[in-house]
Amino acid sequence: MVLKTLDVDQQAQPAELKGDPYHIAPLVRGLISYYKAERVLDPTAGSGATAKVCDEQVVPCDTCDLNDPLAPMDLFDIDAEGHYDLVVLHPDVWRSRPEADHPHDFGATMSWDAYVDLNRDAVLHLARMLRPGGRIAVVAPLARKKGRVHDLARDLVCLVGEPSEPILVHPHPFCRSQGNMYGHRYIPIAHDNVVVWKKEELIAPDE
Repeated sequence: MVLKTLDVDQQAQPAELKGDPYHIAPLVRGLISYYKAERVLDPTAGSGATAKVCDEQVVPCDTCDLNDPLAPMDLFDIDAEGHYDLVVLHPDVWRSRPEADHPHDFGATMSWDAYVDLNRDAVLHLARMLRPGGRIAVVAPLARKKGRVHDLARDLVCLVGEPSEPILVHPHPFCRSQGNMYGHRYIPIAHDNVVVWKKEELIAPDE
C-alpha cells in the first residue's frame, strides 16, 4: 500500500482557487501547531490544502483521495498502523456527488444513517493509523434536507463516544459554490463542526 504524496508546488493550490467553499488551511495549520504533529495523513485530500500547509510547516504529509482523477485510492485500503500523529478527515457533504457509485464515496446518494455509519467506520479505521497519543480531526459538514439540518459531528459522537477536546467551529469563507447554496438563503449553513479524538479514546490499548 502506497499513499500519494502530492507535489505541493504544482498541485496543492489554495482551495478557493478551485471553487472549494471549505478552505481548511488555517484549521490544519492550527492543529499541526497545537498538537505538535510530526507526520500527517489526509485521506480526503481534495484540492491539496493540507499538503500545502504541511509543506509550509516542513511536516511530512501523506495524502490520498477516492476521487483523485490520476490515482484514486480508497481510505479503507490504507494500512500504515501507528504511523501518524495527526489524521485530518474532511468528508464530502452528504449527497453532494449524486453521480458517485463507489460504496465508500462520502458524497454518494445514501441515507443519512448510512452516511453517518460510513464516517464512523472511517474514523475507527483511521484511528489505527495513529501513533500512541495521536489525534484524528474530523471536519464534519452540516447538511440540510427538507428543512432539517443534519449534524454529522453530533451523530458521530453518539456512535463512537465523547472526545476529550471541545468541538470546534470552522466557519466557511462563503456559503455558495458553483451556483449551490449551502443551507438556505435565509439561514445558510456557514460552518462545519470539527471533532478531535485521541487515539486511545477510540481504540483500546490491547486492540
